[in-house]
Amino acid sequence: MKRFLTGVFIMLLMSTLSFAQEEVVINSITISPSETTVTVGVTLHFIAVTYDTEGNEVEAVITWSVGGDIGEINADGEFTALLAGSGTVVASFGEITAQAVVTVNEVVVDEPVVASITISPTEATVVVGEEIKFTAAAYDAEENEVEAEITWSVEGEIGEIKEDGEFTALLAGSGTVVASVGEVTAQAVVTVNESEGEEEPELQPIEIFPDEAKVVIDETVQFEVTVKDAEGVEIEDAVVEWSLSNPDIGTIDENGLFTAVAEGATQVIATYGELFDEAEVEVTAEEQPPSTDANSVSIYRQLPNGNLVKFGSKKYEGDKITIGGLPHPFNYLNGTKILLTENCLSVDITITIKIPDFANIDETTDDVSFEGDILTAITFEVTVDGEVVSPFYFDEPVELTVPFKLGLLNNLGIDPEDLGLFFVTDTGELDGSGIDDVVVDPEADDITGDVEHFSDIAVAPKSAVPTLVEDDTIPEGFALSQNYPNPFNPETVIPYRITETANVKITIYNVVGQHVKTLVNELTLSGSYSVTWNGTDEAGRQLNSGLYFYRIQAGTSTQTRKLMLMK
Repeated sequence: MKRFLTGVFIMLLMSTLSFAQEEVVINSITISPSETTVTVGVTLHFIAVTYDTEGNEVEAVITWSVGGDIGEINADGEFTALLAGSGTVVASFGEITAQAVVTVNEVVVDEPVVASITISPTEATVVVGEEIKFTAAAYDAEENEVEAEITWSVEGEIGEIKEDGEFTALLAGSGTVVASVGEVTAQAVVTVNESEGEEEPELQPIEIFPDEAKVVIDETVQFEVTVKDAEGVEIEDAVVEWSLSNPDIGTIDENGLFTAVAEGATQVIATYGELFDEAEVEVTAEEQPPSTDANSVSIYRQLPNGNLVKFGSKKYEGDKITIGGLPHPFNYLNGTKILLTENCLSVDITITIKIPDFANIDETTDDVSFEGDILTAITFEVTVDGEVVSPFYFDEPVELTVPFKLGLLNNLGIDPEDLGLFFVTDTGELDGSGIDDVVVDPEADDITGDVEHFSDIAVAPKSAVPTLVEDDTIPEGFALSQNYPNPFNPETVIPYRITETANVKITIYNVVGQHVKTLVNELTLSGSYSVTWNGTDEAGRQLNSGLYFYRIQAGTSTQTRKLMLMK
């Protein structure tokens, strides 16, 4: 009996172990919810149940996935919607799957219902041309401020308004500025008045130049007036009225150009508003030469088309000349002054005032401008007996005053005290040597200096020119300077400089290239030198008046210049 029971127990145990070792067979899966609609950002938990072949619910490890780019799901079946669209959530166990259809919609934000609008300011008074900014706020039924797109408009032809509420008054009258959201509106009452006009700026006394003139019948003088505000800044395009105290003596046009018609005296009167200034004019029948044997100067101005316009009557050594330009484009020259010092000339000369070749002239406005550091510049072309002599050296320096525009300096940030007066070389460089005793007058807006010769002369900041070396230092570069005086009688000085020891030869030639005289022929140390020529040839014979050339040769370098001998 004991043996029988033991055998039965063993059989039951083996049967149980055999059952435990059988694999679970999944026949189907259900997923819940099987279909759903959510919005972007929502998280939803899906549940999957597995069944065996007998329909019994059994446990199994489910794998989750998403079909389509609508979202993502984790291992616990938690789905997060990311993008609007349609897709599926898939639960799978091996090859057995179940799907749920998912639709993801965009988040719909309900537009707030605007119940009222406030506008600020609620009323305004402006003048034509003035601008004012309006603002508006929207509120719901509970008087909570809500975001809303405000539409702006103007009722009445008083002006215009931008999308940001900026109103510009255009016409005098009354009207309203309207802020609206749909059918909800708010209004501001606006009154537009005519402009009262700008107040006239305070002005400094006006100045007329030249302040005196002596002319002969049929000659002209160009007068000019400078109008400045309280800060001393020139008022551009100021309209000045011109008149004469004695209209029988001459005429004057709207640009200040006086024409002499009869002998006598008159005052030229310039008026700007309540301001005025006067200039004295004396008209004679013909030019009256001085009682002395002083040399004369005739002055012309050359127009851009090449025509020459004579300026006033002849001047003589000791005279002070105030140059008037022409309205356009010489207006920038008005106020230039030349003091012909005693004994500055040995011959009669003609000075032609030109706009420099390196100037830029605006074809539309005739305004004259310059490149680089040059603020203004003038060409003084000197003619002796019909022959142009450039540069022309005076026997004694003459005093030259050149005006500048303070407004231009202010725009460029240049202090008038930093200005200098310079010659402009053939290569366009600025050279201050030969110009002494330079003084800037900020009140008169001009700069004055003693110049040794006439050529191209410019006003520029001192910083535009490198500091020159002292006289006792070695000069920079090989150079043969222009002789002075030129023209000359009976002798002239020829300056030159070299940078290294060399055999230096300076020779005079006539206009046909024939050798006239050798002035220097020796070994010379580096430095600055000069040699004097008395107008004679190698035999000591006095040469005839005319044009000659002088040439320097130092080592392999040569340079040639012209000079004029006058009797």
